[in-house]
Amino acid sequence: MGIPCYDACMATITVTPDGPQTAVASYRAVMGDKQAVGSTVGQAIDRLQASFNGPAGTTLIIILPWTSDAAHATNAIPAR
Repeated sequence: MGIPCYDACMATITVTPDGPQTAVASYRAVMGDKQAVGSTVGQAIDRLQASFNGPAGTTLIIILPWTSDAAHATNAIPAR
């Protein structure tokens, strides 16, 4: 028996601050055409997940350091 996939086995969720114009800090989680806003990163992700009809599952979150694109280019591993 295989692992069931609902729309995709792995999806990318992007979380960003919801803009400096808001008086209270908030975050927006975006996956494809779905979006959710929360007062914390976790709340935004939880609200986004709640909008799906699939079963609840495990969420793996990978946090990348905030660096410029130029820093990523200089730290790239050269091809052999």
